[in-house]
Amino acid sequence: MDSIPHKTCTMCNESKPLSDFHPHRGNRDGHRNQCKACRCAYFRDRYETNSAYRDHHLSRNRDLRNKRYHTDATYKATELARVAANRVRFADRRKRYARYWRELPHARPLMCVLNNRRRARKRQNGGAYTQIEWDQLCAFYDHRCLCCKECKRLTVDHVVPISCGGSNAIENIQPLCMDCNRRKGAKTIDYRS
Repeated sequence: MDSIPHKTCTMCNESKPLSDFHPHRGNRDGHRNQCKACRCAYFRDRYETNSAYRDHHLSRNRDLRNKRYHTDATYKATELARVAANRVRFADRRKRYARYWRELPHARPLMCVLNNRRRARKRQNGGAYTQIEWDQLCAFYDHRCLCCKECKRLTVDHVVPISCGGSNAIENIQPLCMDCNRRKGAKTIDYRS
């Protein structure tokens, strides 16, 4: 007699070692007594049949909904009213989430990095920097503004502004405080030298 414990699969009715079965995770759908091969085949078949049905159903409904939206004026009006009502209904939730996200300690620097990356991508200027590179640049200048030499909260300033064709690479960035950054505006001034 074999010393390895065996179990019988309820789908293929074969006796297999316990290593061919998934660990016990409850008895939902009786999958505890189905071997891995049978369970995978079952889910593969189910996925293929459901995805074919889902694709057909979604495309059919999408076509009907688009056709109805563009031809039926009352349906379009009710859809627009529903969207406007949801905008009002969930406005507080959106504001609360935005406020919560903005107040996280990492949110403001991250938003600055993402906004600068987006602006450079829109103008096709190229270049990108990470939060780590920005932190290293601030540490290199001892967390001081390069214009007024004070220890204030630093902001990202592009030596050649993005609006004037400057890249968003770390080589084109200098740390300035908010006042000096606003005073500099869209001029090309290099305080690093």
